[in-house]
This record gives sequence, structure tokens and C-alpha cells, in this order.
Amino acid sequence: MDIVGTITRLPTLFFGASPCDDSFADRLSYKYTVLMLALFAILVTSKQFGTKHIQCWVPAQFTKNYEEYVNDICWVSNTYYIPLEQKVPTLEHERRQNELRYYQWIPFILILQAFGFYFPHIVWRSLSRRSGIDVRDIVDAAIHYKSVDVATQDDKHKNELMEYIVEAIDKYVDDPRRQVEERRQSISLKYVLLTICICLGKYLGNYLIIVYFTTKALFIANAVCQIFLLNLFLGQEFHLFGIQVLKRILQGRGWDTQSRYFPKVTLCDFQIREALHLNGSHRYTVQCVLPLNLFSQQIFTFIWFWYMMVFIVSIFDVIAWVTRFFPSKQYNYIKRRLQLMKRDTEFNNYPPEFVKRYYMEFIFGYLEPDGVLMLRLLSSNTSDFVCTEVINQLWQRFYKRDPKRTKRNRKPESNSEQVAQERKQQIAKTAETHDSIRCRSLKATSIPNQTNNGHDVLIRSRKSSFQPRVEDNV
Repeated sequence: MDIVGTITRLPTLFFGASPCDDSFADRLSYKYTVLMLALFAILVTSKQFGTKHIQCWVPAQFTKNYEEYVNDICWVSNTYYIPLEQKVPTLEHERRQNELRYYQWIPFILILQAFGFYFPHIVWRSLSRRSGIDVRDIVDAAIHYKSVDVATQDDKHKNELMEYIVEAIDKYVDDPRRQVEERRQSISLKYVLLTICICLGKYLGNYLIIVYFTTKALFIANAVCQIFLLNLFLGQEFHLFGIQVLKRILQGRGWDTQSRYFPKVTLCDFQIREALHLNGSHRYTVQCVLPLNLFSQQIFTFIWFWYMMVFIVSIFDVIAWVTRFFPSKQYNYIKRRLQLMKRDTEFNNYPPEFVKRYYMEFIFGYLEPDGVLMLRLLSSNTSDFVCTEVINQLWQRFYKRDPKRTKRNRKPESNSEQVAQERKQQIAKTAETHDSIRCRSLKATSIPNQTNNGHDVLIRSRKSSFQPRVEDNV
């Protein structure tokens, strides 16, 4: 039996094979951590009801029924922990200061923690759908596009999938309700408030990215709060538990079998009423063993280090995503993938300053942060090849939408030397045209006199030659 393969397929069995629209750090919290806590809850529940969860030492006069009753009453009522080297306090409130209140509720605590880790994902899914685009659906289409490209080479189906992806992103980023030009002119208080309130600012070009980083902040806050909430549930300083375990290991003392966090030997106080007794009841203090705490100590030790790992991975993931959305990072990321294809050779022949300005218009004016976020998620959840193809398809749409704009803006965006050279050439051509016009005007003043004199001579010659012929004919 393939144990490793079965373990790796467990998230698919619990959550299905649905595509992901997030990063690995997010899945580490809402998928793998939730699965781990659910499995621990099932194991603890089976231990509680499948074996003897508590065993108390009772006086010799107690019968078997009395012993079972003591075990049940000490399990239902809370036991308390006093170290063996210390004397048991006589006052009840001193005893209750070290009371253990958690061992009956461990399965419910684990389930509650699992929901806490899954809650940020619910926030991401519900708020991202309000944007008007389903990022998971686009990732699913990109995964199918990749599988078609590898397996069947069905070009028609592949083109339909690519058309669907590009059409969905284009409609979202080019929504007329975004009012890009108005937002560029001035940043008003309304714009700032709508950006902060993620429930309202859906058409500002940064709605998805704000929701995404809010979700990541919830994942980090949840990992920290879970550790400190266990202080309340366990009644101990659980946030220091892992540090103390590491100290014992480094000092060579090994595993702490007498841990005050999860004591195995506890005390229990209970009373038994007797009708014929003068005082009406007997008070007993018995010593009990909690085998379940040995298992609980191992579980929560693993949970402490797992939470620390989730917290560290989430922190580094947030730092990585923040750096990806620096303007220079966005520009270089899109530019490299546009230059990989090199389809538009005419555009590549334009001056560098104009090309850069047009790239910036495509990235910061057309895609905006939401569009770049969707492309990043496509790249991380499918492949960089699919993302590059989508970027180039979006570029073709953006570039062909107004082809005359390129020719109009090309000259003003050229460098200063080219502009100066063109002006010199224009001035030289203007001077030449003025000189040619002046020469033509001077020639025009002299040509009419010559023409008139020649015309008179021609008339006189024609008359002299014509008249004799007429007279001869007559």
C-alpha cells in the first residue's frame, strides 16, 4: 500500500480536486492545517470513547460499581494537578487554581481551530466573487488549456479556452465603470475611502488585490491568535510550550513525562451521599491517571511547531507578494513576457521611449493591479507558459483597439535628438521651397515679354505669307 501517495491525496479526498486561486502559503493554512486538525480531532475522539480515558485509584472497600462511578465522576468533573513533591492544599480554592478544564473538550477545541484556519478562505472566496469575475474559474480554464496542449493537441478546444480566459479578463479590466481617466486627474477623499472599504470599491482597479492581502493578513493573525487562545483553553502559558520543549531537548533531558501542561497523574475530589450517615455525605480525594494526556501532549507539541511554521511561511509569502507589486516589478514582469513572443515587429521598431510609455499604459492603465494579480495567480497555479500566452493575447487586444493612436503618439514620444534633427530637416526643406518659389517668380516676370514679341513676329510672318496665296487664288 502506497502510504505516501495516500497521504498526499487526502486533501483531494476532503476538499475535492478543485483548482486553486491562491498561493501555497494560503493552502497551507486553509487546506493542510484544517485537514491535520480534523484528523487529530477524529483520533482523540476515538481514544476517548474507545479506551479507558481515565483510571482512578479508589479505596479498598469500593466495589467495581463504585470504581466505575468514581472514574465517570472524575472525568465529568475537572481534576486538578499538584506535583508529587508538594503537599496537597487543604483549602478547596487553592486546589482549583490548578484545575484541568480542557481534556474533555479537546476534540471540540481542534474543530474550532480548524474553522478558524478555514475562515479567511471563506472571506476570500465570498469577496472576490463580488468583483464580477471568478478567479478560480479562470484558473480552471487555464489548467484545462494546459492539459489539452500536452495531451490531445486539440487546437479548436484550446483556442476556445484561451478566448474565454482572455475575454473574461479583458471585460473585467476594461470595465467602463472603472473611470480610469477621472481617477488619474485627482485622488479624492472618496477614492481613498472606497479603497479602504473593500466592500464598496469594486471599480477602482485594486479591489481584488486589497481583498487578497486582507485575506493574507487574516491568515497571519489567525496563526498568532490560535497559539494565544490555547492559553485560555488549556489554562497554561501555551505560547511558551514549544520553547520549553526545545530547551529540554537541547539540555539532553529528553521528553517531559511530568509536564504541567499535560499532567498524567491528577487528583479528584468528590462527595458521596449516604442516607444513614450523620453528616449526610462522605468527601473523598483520589488519585487518577489520564492516559489521554500522553497522546494530547504529543498532538499539541506538533501543533505548536506547525503553527510556528505556518506563521513564518505566511510572513515570507506576504513579503514576496508585496515586492511583486512594486511598479518596477510589475513592469519588468509583463515586459519580459511580451518580449518573449515578439509578434508585433512593427511596434518593436518604434523608439524605446515610446515603447516604454506604451507598455506602462498597458500595465498601469489597462491591466492595473487587479489584472496583474490574476496573471500572477495564473502563473503560480498553472504554468508560466500559459500566463505568457494570456498576456500576449491581452496585449494584442489592447494594441489593436486604437491603431491610429500609436502613429499619432510615436513622434512626440521620440527622443530629443531625433526631434531636433527632424526640425532641422524641416527648416532646410522650408528654406529650399522659399528659394524655389522666389526663382520661379523672377522667371515669370521676364517670360511674358519674350512671348509677346515672338507672337507678334509669328503673326506678321503668317500675314505676309498668307496674303499672296489669297491673291493668287483670287
